[in-house]
Amino acid sequence: SVRQITAKKSAQSSGTMLMHFNMLYSIAQDPGGILVVMPTEDAVRKVSKLRVIPLLRLCDAIKPYMMGTAYDITNLTYDFTNMDIIYAWANSPSAMASFPRRKVFCDEVNKFPAMSGDEADPIALSRERMETYWNRLLILASTPTLPGGPISREYEMSDQRTYQIRCPKCHKWQTMMWGGVKWPHKVSEVSNIIDGDPLRSVHPDEIEFFQLAWYECTQCKHKIDEQERLKLIQHGMWCPKGGTLDDKGNLTGNYRQMGHRGYWWNRMVTPMGSFPRMAKEWLECQRKPFALMNFINSWLAEEWQEKVDDTEIKTSTTEAHPKFVVPDGAFVLFASCDVQSSGGDHIWYEVRAWGED
Repeated sequence: SVRQITAKKSAQSSGTMLMHFNMLYSIAQDPGGILVVMPTEDAVRKVSKLRVIPLLRLCDAIKPYMMGTAYDITNLTYDFTNMDIIYAWANSPSAMASFPRRKVFCDEVNKFPAMSGDEADPIALSRERMETYWNRLLILASTPTLPGGPISREYEMSDQRTYQIRCPKCHKWQTMMWGGVKWPHKVSEVSNIIDGDPLRSVHPDEIEFFQLAWYECTQCKHKIDEQERLKLIQHGMWCPKGGTLDDKGNLTGNYRQMGHRGYWWNRMVTPMGSFPRMAKEWLECQRKPFALMNFINSWLAEEWQEKVDDTEIKTSTTEAHPKFVVPDGAFVLFASCDVQSSGGDHIWYEVRAWGED
């Protein structure tokens, strides 16, 4: 049976709502105490007020289990005739130290602190709450940040499922990755759509306005446009690592069957993941490291990795410059120091000049 579900996902792609839908299902069909953990107390109270309470009021299936005081905003507890739900935040060990829970849902785990106060990390504490149940379920969800983050580690230990679409031309199943998104670079490539200098670069706004981006099939190079994308994602299928989908959508191959299901998806397989919109965003965040990092993490659901060209650094640092003279073209001076204890207390320091490029 499935004991853990890990969702490594893009931002604003209904990950939190999927947790809440599972919560509603538990109340109506599979009752058992639930602990929901979020990064901060402020996040818990906002979600409780804006999402949880409206869901409880609108879901007819759980109304038979509602009590007179079904929810307590102050204590963040939700009592039903057959179970209860407790909300907690990851940076408070006292909030985490609740009664044993059969199900624990942890949202945005990459924003959790490394330790909850003086105790273990919040995910480890969450697992402890479930140890007495044979039919326990742990759900972890988050957008990734840096390599080795909590959601990336957990996903690596799962069966690593990806959402695949089927090319309408060659009928091959594939996971849509950002490298497959294409768009015209010069006006000459789309002169039937855009007027002007044929050598001019296509502006990012034009790519979105004229819907000029598409996805190229990895097998037959068929151009999947936005209308096709919206149809294909409705009929996609999950495929674990090592598995393959045949022409009929049957899962085959040498894949691991385990109780830890891992799901990874980026924005391209969601209704809001428009190819032209994403291409525009990608072009606009070039040379803006923080904006690019957000695109990699929140749109592509991938880890951000710094890339440094060692060759350029070696070239620039091996040029001969006289000591104590700031070279021409220097943009900023950077000083660093390190206290040395061996051989007598002293400090080594270094000053480097960095150019604008």
